[in-house]
Amino acid sequence: MDIRKPKTNRLFKDPIKQLKNMHTLRDLAKSLEASQDVGEKSSMCLRWNDLPNELLIHIFQYLPHGDLQQVRLVCRRWHDLAQLPEFKEKNKIVVNNENKFLLLESLNVDSDLAQRLSFDTLELHGLELADDVQLLLKYLGKKVRKLRLYKSPVFASLNDNLPALEELIVTHIPTVQSDNTFSLNLSNFPKFKALDIACSNVTTYVKTHMILNLTREVSVKMGKLCIEVNRDHEDLLIYTLQCHAQTLRHLEIILRSTPIMIVKWKQVFAALENLETLKITGVSCYMWLKHVFECLPKEAPLRHLDLSGGLQVDDPLLKLIVNKWPQSLETMELMFCSCLTDEGVKSLGSLRGSLKTLNISHCSKISSQGLLQGLVQETNPILTTLVLNDITDTATDNMCLVMQRLPNLCYLSLESCRDAVTDVTLENIFRHQTKLQHLFLDDCMRISDEGLLGFGSHPAPIHRLKGLQTLSLRGCRNLSNRALAKGLKFPELRKLVLGYCHKISSMGIEELVENCPSLEDLTISSCLMIDDDAMLHIAQGLPRLRRLNVSNCINLTGKSIDYVVELCRSLKELSMCGIDSLEIQEVQDKFLQMKPQICEVNL
Repeated sequence: MDIRKPKTNRLFKDPIKQLKNMHTLRDLAKSLEASQDVGEKSSMCLRWNDLPNELLIHIFQYLPHGDLQQVRLVCRRWHDLAQLPEFKEKNKIVVNNENKFLLLESLNVDSDLAQRLSFDTLELHGLELADDVQLLLKYLGKKVRKLRLYKSPVFASLNDNLPALEELIVTHIPTVQSDNTFSLNLSNFPKFKALDIACSNVTTYVKTHMILNLTREVSVKMGKLCIEVNRDHEDLLIYTLQCHAQTLRHLEIILRSTPIMIVKWKQVFAALENLETLKITGVSCYMWLKHVFECLPKEAPLRHLDLSGGLQVDDPLLKLIVNKWPQSLETMELMFCSCLTDEGVKSLGSLRGSLKTLNISHCSKISSQGLLQGLVQETNPILTTLVLNDITDTATDNMCLVMQRLPNLCYLSLESCRDAVTDVTLENIFRHQTKLQHLFLDDCMRISDEGLLGFGSHPAPIHRLKGLQTLSLRGCRNLSNRALAKGLKFPELRKLVLGYCHKISSMGIEELVENCPSLEDLTISSCLMIDDDAMLHIAQGLPRLRRLNVSNCINLTGKSIDYVVELCRSLKELSMCGIDSLEIQEVQDKFLQMKPQICEVNL
């Protein structure tokens, strides 16, 4: 029986179309509640189980991995829906030296366990080539589409166990055991199409062998390649790119030295006709970059461009890029491009119909005026992500106008915009950015409680952002308990950062826990008024908490450790650095004995 088949429902003749017309899932919930009220009058009451499967699947796709696990426990129908292939990419298995024997034992006892597990990504952490690794891959390998090797040089075990492998990521392998360790044969992976070996902590021996494999196996056609370019292997890398130029859609290059084979590089980029994503970081080489974008075909469907750290990217080069791909570019990452000015940013106005993500953080010569004269010259409903960290703009009015003209932002970061972000700026954000899901205001020290609570005859408080999932207020030192008690009322907030907010005490934390019960990640480091009472409120009131950082909260004692051990059932990571009253060895032993499920404890 196909569980995707919709059930007949008179209220949802076209459910997908109706969902797309709703701004947020909260709108859907409200519509369900309204339907229930109407149902009392019309003898027809709509409930979650009345929704067709297509609509439930669409809703579940918004959920993170942890919530999806809870969905599986609701009922058999929801369990079956959450097992569909659409959700496999949210699930991964991480194997390390601490859990591999338990996992092997479980797989040996239950022969069907591997088949029931729903995942497509496998990560191996700190493993060496051994029989137990070979056996694990034999059990799990048939489902693995994406493999990440972290400090795990186990290449020889991969050949016969991963028939569905599509992507391999190799990180932190500074040495290998022997020449026999690397006997990887890419012809064993008929679906292989993505390789990431750009990590600087991977030995040149491994990188060279991987690249040579790509040149020898003519049957392998790469769609994604992340590589590191240095002068010693420049010719080999160019030849590899030439071999796969027709199929490459995603290319990431880290320059460790200035390229010298300019003519060959121009030939390579001229052949990349299908490139959609290009990321170039590392050593600044202006002329090489200029040749890259001059030679890259205008017909290439370039959608995502990342030149972060390109200290020599200037206005003429940006204009060249914008004029060449005005219809296709959706993402531009220009962080630390310090030569860019407002004159270059004006040219982004040509991307008003396509650009969805823009990051111009730490570009010291750019101000909000450049945005207003280009990308935000008028209302822009396309842009959904904007990162303006450390913009040296003093014109609050301009920043407010930018916020007013971007009605569909989902992600906004204004970290360290000390002068441009004030309570008035917040008022404009909360009034116009009602679709925000992630907001970062770190070190914006001019904002106060009034900014979060709203002011004036028509206040716009922060709780207007109904769908907010992440909020970071680190270093906003004027905030007090009042903001936590009356402003932060978010039943669905997942992550909150309040580090260095010195006016916050245990009283505020008590209110916070009541207002934000779904928190999974909480940071209150260096909040000097936090004491054991605050930890008790956190441990009792946040059942879904997985990460907690209370470093440098100097008033905490051993009682806080007891609260965590006894009450924090979901906690996976805990940071309590800089607390002199704690005996580190004693605390570590207690966690190891009574709370072994906590993966990481920093003291």
